[in-house]
Amino acid sequence: MGLHLGKRVDEGTGHSRGRALWPVPAVLLALIALAVLDARPPRPAPAHAPRTEFSAARAHEQVRAISAEPHPSGTAANERVRDHVVRRLARLGLRPEVRRGVGRLQVSGQPLTGAAQVDNIVATIPGTDPTGRVILAAHYDSAAASPGAADDGAGVATLLETARVWQETARRPRNDLVFLFTDAEEPGLYGAEAFVHQDRYPGKPTVVLNQEARGSGGAALMFRTSPGNAGLVEAFAGVPHPAGDSSTGALFSLLPNDTDLSSFTRGGFKGMDTALVGAGAHYHSALDNAENLDLPSLQQMGANATALSQSLARTDLADLNSRSDAVYFPIPGLLVRYPAAWEPVLALGALGLTVLWAVLARRRRLLTMPALAGATAGGLVPMIGSVAAGLGLWAAVAAIRPADAASAVGEPYRPAWLLGAVLALAIAINGGWYALVRRRLGVAAAAVGGAGLTALIAVPLAFTLPGLSYLFTLPALGAAAAGVAVTLTDRTAVRAAALTVGLAPAAVLWGGGIASAFPTGGVSETVPLIALMLSLAALVAAPLLDTGARRTPLAATVLTCALVAGHFTTGFDARRPTQTMLAYALDADRQTATWFAPAQHPLAPGAPRPTDDLLPWRGNERMRTGPARPAALRPPTAAVLDDSRTPDGTRVLRLRLNSVRGAPTIGLFVDAATTVRSARVGNRDMLLNKREGRWDLRLQVINPGKAGVEVTLRLQGSGRLRFRLTDLSYDLRAVPGYRPPPSTTINRYPELSVSRDYTV
Repeated sequence: MGLHLGKRVDEGTGHSRGRALWPVPAVLLALIALAVLDARPPRPAPAHAPRTEFSAARAHEQVRAISAEPHPSGTAANERVRDHVVRRLARLGLRPEVRRGVGRLQVSGQPLTGAAQVDNIVATIPGTDPTGRVILAAHYDSAAASPGAADDGAGVATLLETARVWQETARRPRNDLVFLFTDAEEPGLYGAEAFVHQDRYPGKPTVVLNQEARGSGGAALMFRTSPGNAGLVEAFAGVPHPAGDSSTGALFSLLPNDTDLSSFTRGGFKGMDTALVGAGAHYHSALDNAENLDLPSLQQMGANATALSQSLARTDLADLNSRSDAVYFPIPGLLVRYPAAWEPVLALGALGLTVLWAVLARRRRLLTMPALAGATAGGLVPMIGSVAAGLGLWAAVAAIRPADAASAVGEPYRPAWLLGAVLALAIAINGGWYALVRRRLGVAAAAVGGAGLTALIAVPLAFTLPGLSYLFTLPALGAAAAGVAVTLTDRTAVRAAALTVGLAPAAVLWGGGIASAFPTGGVSETVPLIALMLSLAALVAAPLLDTGARRTPLAATVLTCALVAGHFTTGFDARRPTQTMLAYALDADRQTATWFAPAQHPLAPGAPRPTDDLLPWRGNERMRTGPARPAALRPPTAAVLDDSRTPDGTRVLRLRLNSVRGAPTIGLFVDAATTVRSARVGNRDMLLNKREGRWDLRLQVINPGKAGVEVTLRLQGSGRLRFRLTDLSYDLRAVPGYRPPPSTTINRYPELSVSRDYTV
């Protein structure tokens, strides 16, 4: 390792002085290791732990009861889970109530209009002097073919064990404490929306602590908050294991994903979302079972939820009302938090300090301005190249073996091989780039340019996404400060101290983030982040430490190939089965049936086809099809309850829709020849989403009930109404000739639908 920043361009190599700084990278590596160790979930508390503490072992008993079988909303299995939760709450001495209502879909820009008849479970511990209420929330329904042990059995068990702790302590909270178990979250956040619609708690603030999962292990990450989060983050910092990061909330705001918290925040509630974020290959599949749920992750989720509920239950919740947001992230032993308003100042400070560094280096003839400009702009090359190469590598692996990307989140069972390959590939690209820049433009230009580029990225982010910008601001600020120090002094001890302190933010935030991603990150999301963080680390740290070994690119390329080869040595078996999606659709009018599967998993040769006729809720999703034997299944029915006209000529049609075979979902799809002015399900007016394709209305109702569901349409025009009814269930055993897949394959969406056309 050589360090050249304190010498003139034409003065020697300085390797002897550089070798004296060898402890610096050792300390930085130790910081990375410490960050990774600190991010691990805690040891689970056993069943014999003190009764006043949260125990993952006790909570896991509830997970087993909840996740005995898949239980999507509207099924008898979901009713059994509902009844179990009610009984458990009653045994704890609470008075649970089941609130029935109709929730509606609030996702804009999609063709589907959705409704669900839901049964939310509510149990309240009244406060002694409430300043508001604290709601602990989780949904008790599962995905179609998933037992739901993590999603969201872990959340439900967390609430039940937390309620037990409250009852054991025999302490009354100051604020009202509500345990809310929502229904029909998976198909569209319906239970939470219905709760907000029915809610009557005026005048006082509400804080929601929502528990979720997108995998069955890893950190229980508090990954987003409602706006104005400064008070909430301060309270969260006091929990036993505060894994939280404002960058995930900032990224989440750019994605179409949602949780129940979205419905709560639309209702004016404040709150936090916590989720298990590792082992994503199990998500929304038969592998999300009690055996695969990680107990340390459950302990972290539950211990944090219990502690936070105890803290907020005695807090004046009015003090949490804030218009300011906080930047927050973990470092070993601490959750760092500061006002988001500081981010623009810090980012501009990093840029200003980098400019000062450039001026000092120029005066000492360590660089030229053209060289600095080239190094700064050129830094985009390895950054973009690493991200593109990583994504390209993942796409190539998925093309060679599509089963690797077949899980709900596109993650293989053993992501470390591929994530390691992406990291090695990024090292090869950045090592080669640094060797080129070092030779052509000089070490100082590369060092100042790397920090400058990072600061230039941080500045616009600080004004638009301050929760994310700290990942650029703090490493750039530290690197620039270190650069100024090493430029002003030749004292080895001072240089070592400056480099250690200045590069510590990069080591903890980037190095720790890369290392933590291996056991917890999904490949599809983590590949660009790993490549980006490695590139930033290389741009900032490599020139300061002058770690540009000539053989690094070649060695890293060889390592990339070895890791990719290692990935392909991992196969599939009963414990790690291949995953697919297989659906069956019956046209009852024509007595024809079709198998459907995603285009990347063809059932038979042929081009992908649109699915707008037989799978209308999927829109024009590209699927492959194959002929199937018609099943002897009765189609859904529509009974006309009223057909009248208003004085302005609007036709009002009231229908009762029923699934004769008891399917948990029924769809009404109105032909585009008719314009639907409004739709009403039960007592709720629907939000009509955009119209596309052959249907003017795509209405899907979850849990129509044994007696059916009443739908009222207001129609424009005088012609006859043509519509299609389709009901949907999740068990293919009724299909003639169906054989369950072998133990080495699972079907994540075993959809069975029956359709019939009507004219009224």
